[in-house]
Amino acid sequence: ILYEKANIQENILKEGEQKIWEKEEEIRMQNLELAEKQRKLEVVRKRIPAVPSLSEKVITLKQELEEERNNVKGLSEKVEDPEQNTGRVKEIDADIPDSESLQAKILILEERLNNKKEILLEKELVLEEITNLSEKLRKQALDGRKTALELSERINEFKARTTEVSRKMLATVAEVSMFQATAMELEHKKEKLEDLYEEAKQRYEQGIPPTDECEREWERMEKLRIARVEHRKNMLERQEMEKRIGMSIRSKAPIRDTSYISTETGLYECYGGNAPPFLPTVEGAIRRHFRAPKPKPIEIQANKA
Repeated sequence: ILYEKANIQENILKEGEQKIWEKEEEIRMQNLELAEKQRKLEVVRKRIPAVPSLSEKVITLKQELEEERNNVKGLSEKVEDPEQNTGRVKEIDADIPDSESLQAKILILEERLNNKKEILLEKELVLEEITNLSEKLRKQALDGRKTALELSERINEFKARTTEVSRKMLATVAEVSMFQATAMELEHKKEKLEDLYEEAKQRYEQGIPPTDECEREWERMEKLRIARVEHRKNMLERQEMEKRIGMSIRSKAPIRDTSYISTETGLYECYGGNAPPFLPTVEGAIRRHFRAPKPKPIEIQANKA
């Protein structure tokens, strides 16, 4: 459930980021349009002082245009009137065609006109087809924006999944490498123990200890056994001595020096002027910081007379 909620939140976050990006793009375009409008407004404002002079110039140009139109009209009429241009009139020596030749020319022109109409109709059909295709492409482009957005979201999702899978794969590879190293180490230990077992078996068959370590361990255990036996023997002797002295209660006091025990009664003597000294105090670890003093030799110089 938590993963589903996390995925939903991630999708909502992605949609929000996409909307924010679209709004930022729209704001950027609006800022560009605003800057263009302000530029045009500044240009118009700069031209405002020149408006009166420009209006006068426009009036002057209109008057000159009207005069030129009148001149052109007069020249056109003069050119079209053959009576006023006798020098430019040239008679053409040609026969007037009869009705049959004119009819043939009309048929030829009608055929050419029909051909042109067919070509025009074909071009109109091609234009209509191209227009339909362009409309379809425009719709596909508009739909492609939404598809591109969905594809980008899916690509981002696939990238995230790929990254997660790669991370898990790397972790798995690391674990496999660790297990392989452990397996190799255990295999090496196994081979070593097998060799040790074979060697111990051969030495045992020869009547010697299986390994040097076993021999040392046996000697150590034997020493411990002897030490325990001696300790038990000492304990028994001490108990016998305590029974003989009459000390039935075992004392936990530290053992003191026996130099001031009476040889006659076996009891401790009272301290007195001739009593032996106490046990020396054990020196602490702080004594290693002190060094023994090295006295300097005394030099005596004789006074010279």
